[in-house]
Amino acid sequence: MAKLIQRLQGQGRVLSGSLFIADVQYSIEIYEDSDRTTGNLSGGSSVLPVVRRIQLRITKSSAPIRSDGATLTLQMSDGSTLDFVKQPHGIDVLGPIQPASG
Repeated sequence: MAKLIQRLQGQGRVLSGSLFIADVQYSIEIYEDSDRTTGNLSGGSSVLPVVRRIQLRITKSSAPIRSDGATLTLQMSDGSTLDFVKQPHGIDVLGPIQPASG
């Protein structure tokens, strides 16, 4: 079962490469599946790795954000970034949050 481990909210910017798209308000929830031990064929057990899942919601935007499958970047208020794709069904996050460079 997934457990909410962190919630981030703030104001940021959406970029396509270096091109500014919109100022946004965002909400990020990070979930973690707990370690699970499973039996194996030899009678022993093995531990499955922890899986983290990130959900991004854009709650307010100064301009429309396209949903054509292009990779976009959310630049958060602390300078960290998160790549995502906006699809007609929602937002798909591409990888982990990257810390601010500098």
